[in-house]
Amino acid sequence: MTNTSRQLSPLPRRPAAGWAALLAVCLLWAPGCTVRPPTLKLRDIEVAAADFKKLDLVLEFAVHNPNDYQISLHAFEYEMSAAGGTLASGALDRPVTPLAAGKTVVVRAPVTLEFAALAGPLVKAVGGESIDYELACRATFDFTAFKKHVPFSHAGTLPALRAPSWRFRDVRWQPADAGGPRVTLVFEVTNPNRFALPLRKLSGALMYGDQPLVHVEAGALKPVPAEASAQVQASAKLDAAEAVKALLAGLKDRQALRFEGRLALDVPPALHELLLRGKEGGHE
Repeated sequence: MTNTSRQLSPLPRRPAAGWAALLAVCLLWAPGCTVRPPTLKLRDIEVAAADFKKLDLVLEFAVHNPNDYQISLHAFEYEMSAAGGTLASGALDRPVTPLAAGKTVVVRAPVTLEFAALAGPLVKAVGGESIDYELACRATFDFTAFKKHVPFSHAGTLPALRAPSWRFRDVRWQPADAGGPRVTLVFEVTNPNRFALPLRKLSGALMYGDQPLVHVEAGALKPVPAEASAQVQASAKLDAAEAVKALLAGLKDRQALRFEGRLALDVPPALHELLLRGKEGGHE
């Protein structure tokens, strides 16, 4: 007798990752298990550095996982725009960070604003003093079985930051001390901005012809009031007798004296306040 029974083909084996995803779906949609969208909140816009060419910012977000199970912030992208154009954009490396159940983590995103990119929008701004900007973000969360995108936006105001004009005005003798003869260099700084301008450092050299007379490295300078001019003074020591002789000659011919150096800006507090002020939106 011929055996007519057939041997059943084995079921295809599902990859381990596939079983994990299927199990995650079952767990997420099991009774009593809900899927709540994570939330984002802009905590701070830190002005890490500022000069007259660019602003280095750090966007600080509080990211909260409202679920009773761990998920992951898989991707985070952001863009700052104004007047229909992009000012700066960036993205964090993937994956960004895990989010424990019911916990909040802080995510920091660096971005640099080049003032050259602001030239067009600032011209369009009323009075050229400030411009409205929008910060748009897209966070992608990994729930193991699926990914969910959560948008976020923040609208604020970016103030114009104009470079001050400054010039060397005078040199004054100081009473000699144990360290030798000293002089005070006097500069005039004009601040065209609508907020006080803090100065971090003045460095350079007072020149007589091609000869450097006095080298200056001065910090802790007084801020210059908004839309005003102020005197900034820096004290320096004369290093050698030759410098004293040359300086005496220069004082007789002040037209031959000039200062070659750099005036470095500190971060104006008004920038932080104006950047952070605004409205949020875009949550799902």
